[in-house]
Amino acid sequence: LGVSTPASWIKAKPYGQWCASHPAAIAIDCEMCETKCPATGKVDSKALCRLSVVNADNPSEVLIDTLVKPVWPVSDYRTFVNGISEADLESVQFTLEHAQTFMKALCSSQTIVVGH
Repeated sequence: LGVSTPASWIKAKPYGQWCASHPAAIAIDCEMCETKCPATGKVDSKALCRLSVVNADNPSEVLIDTLVKPVWPVSDYRTFVNGISEADLESVQFTLEHAQTFMKALCSSQTIVVGH
């Protein structure tokens, strides 16, 4: 965890028929919390806890808006920033791996991503 390098990035598939009906541009917002590995004590200050994506050409089309269960226990929910509490994440089953799978299925190498 920490600073990523190009070798660790997840690459989008080339544009093709598989994504021809997908939005050409998306807008994404992520909420983060802080987690701590119980075995090592290592802290991840940027653990994903909410993923929101809309069609940038039609923002009323919500493609996904979901809470995300971090891998490690949360040490700081940052509720004052994101509004997410311990109770909100308690029964969440959607993980970072699910979020990555969703994004890989949505985005091609030509998708324009506007982040916040």
